[in-house]
Amino acid sequence: GNPCTDDICDAGFGCANILNSNPCEDGNLCTTGDECVNGACTSGSIPLDCFVENPCQSGSCDPLLGCVIEDLDGIGCDDQNQCTLNDTCLDGECQAGPDEPDCEDGNFCTIDLCDPVFGCLHEFGSYACDDLTVCTSADWCVQGECVGTPVSCDDFNSCTTDSCDPSQGCGHEVLITSFCQPDIVIDYPPRAAQLHGPPWLVEVTGHVVHNAGELAWLKINGTSIIPFEDGSFSFLMDSHQGMNIIDAEAWDVWGGHVYRVQTFLMSTEYTPINEVNPDVSLIDDGIMVYLACSVWDDNDQAPNDIARFLELLMADLDISSSIPNPLYSSSEYEISLPSGIAYSAPSVDITCLNGGLGISVRIPNISTHLEADSQKWYLPDADGDITASYLQLSMNLYAHVDANGELVSQITGMETQLVGLDIDLDGVLGFFTNWIIDFFEDDFADSIEDAIQETLEDMIPELVGETLSSMAFDLEFDIPSLGDAPPQTGQLTSKLSTVDFMSQGAVVGFAASAIVPKGIDLDSPGSIGRGGCQFGESAFSPWMTNEMEMAIADNLINQILFAMWWSGSMNIGLNPEDMGGGDFSDYGIEDMQMVAEPLLPPLITDCENPSELTMQMGDFGIFADFVLWGMPVQVEMYLTLEMDIDIMLNQETYPPEFAIQVNGFKTIELDILTVSENLVGSEDSLKALVMFQVVPLITDAISETAFTSFPIPSVDLSDLSDALPPGSKIEMTPMGMYRDKGYSVMQGSVHE
Repeated sequence: GNPCTDDICDAGFGCANILNSNPCEDGNLCTTGDECVNGACTSGSIPLDCFVENPCQSGSCDPLLGCVIEDLDGIGCDDQNQCTLNDTCLDGECQAGPDEPDCEDGNFCTIDLCDPVFGCLHEFGSYACDDLTVCTSADWCVQGECVGTPVSCDDFNSCTTDSCDPSQGCGHEVLITSFCQPDIVIDYPPRAAQLHGPPWLVEVTGHVVHNAGELAWLKINGTSIIPFEDGSFSFLMDSHQGMNIIDAEAWDVWGGHVYRVQTFLMSTEYTPINEVNPDVSLIDDGIMVYLACSVWDDNDQAPNDIARFLELLMADLDISSSIPNPLYSSSEYEISLPSGIAYSAPSVDITCLNGGLGISVRIPNISTHLEADSQKWYLPDADGDITASYLQLSMNLYAHVDANGELVSQITGMETQLVGLDIDLDGVLGFFTNWIIDFFEDDFADSIEDAIQETLEDMIPELVGETLSSMAFDLEFDIPSLGDAPPQTGQLTSKLSTVDFMSQGAVVGFAASAIVPKGIDLDSPGSIGRGGCQFGESAFSPWMTNEMEMAIADNLINQILFAMWWSGSMNIGLNPEDMGGGDFSDYGIEDMQMVAEPLLPPLITDCENPSELTMQMGDFGIFADFVLWGMPVQVEMYLTLEMDIDIMLNQETYPPEFAIQVNGFKTIELDILTVSENLVGSEDSLKALVMFQVVPLITDAISETAFTSFPIPSVDLSDLSDALPPGSKIEMTPMGMYRDKGYSVMQGSVHE
């Protein structure tokens, strides 16, 4: 009964139970491979496999029953259909789920579907689509992609870079080049022109270059201008005496901007500087001097008026040479004055008349010795002394100045009287006494009166003319330099040009000029004239509120300023070390060389506003060469300046001087005319740099320079004659200044 033994009966031994290793059953259905071991049935090592392939069932083993199959309802499963989702088990079977897969791939150009075996499929479509960019047209689905034909953004403008933005569409960016940036060219008047008026209405012509696109607007001096189709334009500008500024500004439709500033001068007159023929450079009445009547004669004996100087000059008066000697000759007698005529120093009185001077000369203590030599043996010789208290001469001298600067005089109302004649004769027989006395009282008196009248008739006009001419000057003056160059020297000359006598005194005009050698490579018709401030103004006349007034004309000051420009003294070599410390590396600038050279002379004027004196400097050229970020750059710029100034009296010098004082700048405009191509588009930055670093050097140089100083000369008469002691001067003590009708006037006293 033991399956694990083999029972045998051996004849020799009898029954025997031999152990075997046969398969056996251990009574547990959950084991397999049971085997007899040592006579007992031992469970196998391999459990019974109760696995079922149906995911909706689960297999398990029961020792008594063996494999037991159980349904797994409610759990997820896969019904092998790719088009269902969320399958579940029911009654041991996998049932299709209620959901389907989302086969939408987001591609408009595919047809989305589901295959039970392969699941979601996406087939290429062929139909119109939208690729979501405005940069294409006629979009069509091709191989699953929406493909469009690119649109053309070419605006056929060589000055733009064309591009397309998917959402914005075509875009056009303007090239930053000199060709593509707008520009304004003023064709007339040319930069730094010096025009003659009238007419005063100037037609400004030019053209606008706008290669990149249409012009948005153009303004000249704030007035909107519509240019012609070819870009040219014309603008009527009311000019005025002095410097005129043309402000031109334009924008194109791309936002390109250009600003131009240039100037021109306008006047009825210009005076050249001519070293060969200085007379053409003379400014009529460039200097005017008022001499009150007290300067002509203050009625005292101090040598500080013209009458006293005339008295000294008349010390050389030789009456004797004008009287014939012998004085009388006949067959009976020859009467002579062997020792001539003696007299004391003359005295002179001057009164001021409308148109001239009333001059009275008194020669006192006249005396002479008479000798009457008989020509017949029967007539006796005689001699004696003749005296007179004084000889009085009076005249009216009317004068004007001719074209050669010479005083032309006319004498009227001349009267001469010998007063207090006394004759003391020796050796004369009684019957001759009355005859000789009668002769001297009549003929001798007439002779000496005529002689003195003849002498003084020539002498006094000559002395008055020499006195007035001696007020003219010929002197050197320093021309200051705006830069580091040493001052140059000019020649300031004058000559008599006008004289106007009146009851209060006399106004004497001098034509004056400032002459310097030319030191620039520019041409000019000369220094600007006031020209009556365009519409005319009454002639200047001194106020005559002081004993002496000296007036210098704006025309002469402008010629001195012109001389400064003409000589080259206004050219400035700008030193980089003076500009912000000379370190421009932060700007990428190296090897900078810069010069400033004005194209126009400076000028002063109050024509626009008589209460404000202005200095104007137009088209002050600034030329720069430098290396910017390793590339060479050239820049041409022009600066326009207007300054509030005063003509001041500098009494710290002797003699006192007129000088120009700059009070402040009211106009500073910079025009960057041309730049190298690699700097186009950076004009605003460059302008800011120049205005910050360079322009202050120029304005400081102008402010700190006494543009011109003009010494106030005294009237030195000592060179007229040795009879005048050294230092014989009519010299003014300054007491104040005023301006009127283009003249700066210093007024003062001669007699402190």
